[in-house]
Amino acid sequence: MGGDEFVIVLEELLQADVLHLVGQAVLNAIANPITIDKIKIKAGASIGAAMAPIDGETMPSLIKAADQAMYQAKLAGKNKIFYARNLKKHLNVPVTQENISA
Repeated sequence: MGGDEFVIVLEELLQADVLHLVGQAVLNAIANPITIDKIKIKAGASIGAAMAPIDGETMPSLIKAADQAMYQAKLAGKNKIFYARNLKKHLNVPVTQENISA
């Protein structure tokens, strides 16, 4: 992981749609501008998401899958979520709420 990257671990997450909701909540929280010394600061994020056991069974394999998905999210533009399972399916489009159950 690089200096501007972090990991969020959600234990016992059973549904991909919950993962999407958490990812969207993170994007929304990061998008809220903050003011420091009267200077408004805005940030954005690219999220790569992975779920066990679909994308890996060990923490290193899940982090690797999420990292690869994050780079796809960056390619798709700012404030995107990309799912590692799409890499496995060779789909180069981020999952949306409409097709998350696919």
